[in-house]
Amino acid sequence: MTSALAEKIAFAIALPTIPAPHHVLSERELDVLQFIGAGKSLKEIAALLSLSVKSVGTYRTRVLEKMTMSTNADLIRYVVEHDLRML
Repeated sequence: MTSALAEKIAFAIALPTIPAPHHVLSERELDVLQFIGAGKSLKEIAALLSLSVKSVGTYRTRVLEKMTMSTNADLIRYVVEHDLRML
């Protein structure tokens, strides 16, 4: 093993892996993120998940905070880039 390869392996082991932002979301927050990514309104999401619109809005706010984003457009872009669309 060369010293360069040993150094690369040491750095790979030493550096903690940082999970993708969506991995810190609860299951319900991930559902809301995916529905927003599919272009659904909060009212539509509320009906699909049998929740109040206010609850869906709260989940949306938590998703934005946890993912350090500020708009639905940011969330939609993230869903598309990370292939998180609903099946």
